[in-house]
Amino acid sequence: MKNKQLSSTFCIYDEETGDIISEGKRSIRIPDTVGFKQRFYKVSQRAIDVLTNYNHLGQFCKLSENIEYTTNRLTISAVGTKPIVIKQTDMAEILGLSTRTINALMKYLKEKHALFKIEGAYYINPSFAMRSGYISTEYLEEMLKLDNELKTYLPEQVQSTINKLERAELAKWHIDEAEKISELLNEYNKEK
Repeated sequence: MKNKQLSSTFCIYDEETGDIISEGKRSIRIPDTVGFKQRFYKVSQRAIDVLTNYNHLGQFCKLSENIEYTTNRLTISAVGTKPIVIKQTDMAEILGLSTRTINALMKYLKEKHALFKIEGAYYINPSFAMRSGYISTEYLEEMLKLDNELKTYLPEQVQSTINKLERAELAKWHIDEAEKISELLNEYNKEK
């Protein structure tokens, strides 16, 4: 589509007196970039690199349509209704596959760390696909336990905070262990 030099003029005037109250002119042109009115799901390079079985990659992308905003949980959602957590039977229906094939897909996605099962619900690993620009930290700790590599995809500041929390937790464990040893030594010394 070729841009042409087009202009639009407008005028607001009083019909009784003919006085012009306001007027303006603007040029009309096609912008350099345009957006599209549709839902987008972000499938990352990690998903493309790691999910080398392209049938499973396609099925993963299809399941990604059901990512819950900010949690990455797989749900059946509609505006104004409570989300329904997706089960394997729902996945079979969504993908048009047998339950047996879904079992194989789930095993594959879990082995590749693309999918987690946390407290009975399925979550897409945010380093593989997301629906929003961020996710809630509610299940992040559990996700980090299930996928050691996930931390490397977080912003450096968040990685630093997590490292500090992990060191503090480790230090607390050492203190707790030292206290237990001290108690055992005290009991041993009392017995002598």
